[in-house]
Amino acid sequence: MTIIQVIRPHASNKERDPRISWFVYIGQDPQDGIAQIALLYCLRFSQEHGYRFDKQALLWTDPRLQTPEQFDLWSQIVAIVHNHIVLARDLIEAELRPWENKQRMHTPQQVRRGLTKILSQLGSPAIPPQTRGKSKGRSPGITLPKRARFPVVRKKPSLPQLVST
Repeated sequence: MTIIQVIRPHASNKERDPRISWFVYIGQDPQDGIAQIALLYCLRFSQEHGYRFDKQALLWTDPRLQTPEQFDLWSQIVAIVHNHIVLARDLIEAELRPWENKQRMHTPQQVRRGLTKILSQLGSPAIPPQTRGKSKGRSPGITLPKRARFPVVRKKPSLPQLVST
C-alpha cells in the first residue's frame, strides 16, 4: 500500500478545489501506480458527471428496492441504458435547448431528450389495451354489510366557552 500526496499550487484551496489531495494505491509496483493515478485523476470529472446523469436522468437511486440483488439488477439496467444512450449519440438528432451549443458533441442528456422521436417510431412490444366493457357487477342476491363507523378523534380538546353570547 502506498500513500501519495498531490500538491497543486494553482488550486483555490476550497472544498471543491483542494490544493492538497491524498490518494492510496494498493498494488505491487508504486511507480506504475503513480502513472495510473495521474491518468485516472484526469478522468474524474467525466466519471462524476456520468454518476450524476445516472442518478438524475436515469433515476438510478430513486427506486425503493428491498434486496441487494434487486439493486444489482437495477444498476445493471441503468448501466445498459447509459451505454445505449452513448452509442445512440451518432444515430439520433439530439434535442437542444435554445442556449445549448450546436457545434459541440451532444451530451447524454441531449441525446436522452432526442430519444422520444425514435422510440415513437419503434413502437411497443406490449399488446394494445383491451376496450372497456360493461362490468357484470355483483352476483344477484349478495348484500354487503354496512361499514363500521368510528368516532372522530380530535387532537386538541375543545375549550369551554368562557363568554356567553
